[in-house]
Amino acid sequence: MKHKLLKALTTVGGLTIAGGYVVYHAGVVNTLKKKGRYYSLNENTAAENRWYVQMPKVEWTVTSNDGLQLKATYIANPHAPQKVAILFHGLQHSREQMVPYAQMFYDMGFSLLMPDARAHAASDGIHIGYGWLDRQDCISWINQVNQQLGNVPIVLMGISMGAGTVLAASGESVPTNVKAIIADSGYGSMKREGEFRLRHYYHVPPFPFMYVASAFMKLLAGYSYNEANIDRQVQHNTRPLLIIQGKHDQTVPVTEAPILYAEANVPKMLYLNGTAQHVQTFRTNPHKYYQVLRKFLGSKAVNLLN
Repeated sequence: MKHKLLKALTTVGGLTIAGGYVVYHAGVVNTLKKKGRYYSLNENTAAENRWYVQMPKVEWTVTSNDGLQLKATYIANPHAPQKVAILFHGLQHSREQMVPYAQMFYDMGFSLLMPDARAHAASDGIHIGYGWLDRQDCISWINQVNQQLGNVPIVLMGISMGAGTVLAASGESVPTNVKAIIADSGYGSMKREGEFRLRHYYHVPPFPFMYVASAFMKLLAGYSYNEANIDRQVQHNTRPLLIIQGKHDQTVPVTEAPILYAEANVPKMLYLNGTAQHVQTFRTNPHKYYQVLRKFLGSKAVNLLN
């Protein structure tokens, strides 16, 4: 009897560890890295891709604090005075996902910096940072702008994982020339987001698999679900903040935007689109989206539009 019980416990333990490793590997190791650019270009319109292709570009590189070579596209805008929008893409995509947003910022007189996130497209790495590891990469890109262009006004914007990036970076010691932050379809807790995805996509209970996966994450990727506390970063943010989300988001819980808005102790705006799904607020109503950006960037707190 004892032998059978021990065997059963050993089997259950082994399956739990194996299941946790599968959750870690599926969620954190980017096995689709080479497809990110295809996904991004395929989601853009032909006109958006033509605009991007014909724009004069410069490839920029920074080295992350853990030794990864990260790549980005820089597009200069002849508009004076100089100001820069740094645009961060979402999970399993590439810098080209931000082309539609780049066009809007360019029309408003901004130069553009469009990085590939770590473990995505042309940037080094295999472990996805979900915004947490990327927060330091964001600071590196800000410093690169300041080295190349001087302390020009900077706006940080991201969608989905990129929104997680700019929100996580907001609680760091951000250079003073960062004037505003825009987060579209972002999340404040990787733990909440991970639990939601396990239940919603895979119909797997977070306990015990997510907790085992978190241990593998810490050991192999250098961070854990609990460690990635973006809520706390937002509470420490000192820059004006615009939060955007579609009310039909099925990838990030629709409760995230109100949570983030309530946590922010800065001049802030909230735009909730009543019909949009995940990162589809722009596609659902491009004119309204552009108006919201202009209202925020031209507000007294930000004051970056002439």
